[in-house]
Amino acid sequence: MVPDKAQFTEPPEGYTPAGARETADYLAQRLPVEIIDIAPLLALEDYYRTDPHWRQERLHPVAQALADAMGVSLPDTAEESLHTLAGEFCGSYWGKTAEPLAADVLSYITSPLLDGCVVYDYETDSTGGVYDLTAAEKAPYDLFLSGSKALLRIENPAANNDRTLIVFRDSFGSSLVPLLAQGHRVRGGYPLSGHGRAGAGGDIPGGSGRAAGVQRHRPSEQRDAEAKRKKRRCKAPALLYAFLRRRIP
Repeated sequence: MVPDKAQFTEPPEGYTPAGARETADYLAQRLPVEIIDIAPLLALEDYYRTDPHWRQERLHPVAQALADAMGVSLPDTAEESLHTLAGEFCGSYWGKTAEPLAADVLSYITSPLLDGCVVYDYETDSTGGVYDLTAAEKAPYDLFLSGSKALLRIENPAANNDRTLIVFRDSFGSSLVPLLAQGHRVRGGYPLSGHGRAGAGGDIPGGSGRAAGVQRHRPSEQRDAEAKRKKRRCKAPALLYAFLRRRIP
């Protein structure tokens, strides 16, 4: 659970912001998950002023904590470079206040390893990089993994292991996942929100632990052909949400 930005602010009198910890505890009591508390690693400065999202360049401690919990080594940051997206970033708060609000600067991390990652988009049957400069022209935060997508696969040919990471993500995950992808051979991304199309685990490549293990060793052409066939059987957008509603009272 990503801590809400409001958790690090002084709330107005009578308002109590939602707590990520309470939500995580609620889910942990009902689902077979392990809680990794990242709130102590974050502060208000790790979020944009004009937007609720966090800043990728501040997420190394979070990525390292998650990697440690999964027993994965992340590469050294010595070869990383920080780049700034052209133009101003005026987040979702910017047009909702009568007070003048200075625009943010949106930065992103590159490295030879990240530059070598290949992202396959099952919606468009196309490949690209972890950063989509074309999508960012319309919505700057969509720079990260092209924004809301039903199903992506990131392949990291420079990984020092053969591990597969499957992520159910929301928009916060878009900027974090590239940092985690550096420690895995294959990473699959599924939407946690209602955006895009989502399928059940058995209908999507890598949707179960066993499928992910087999997929790792198939030729990429065979995986792509199989993914196209299975894509036609994808379910409605709210499938994951409906599943959780049935399981969580």
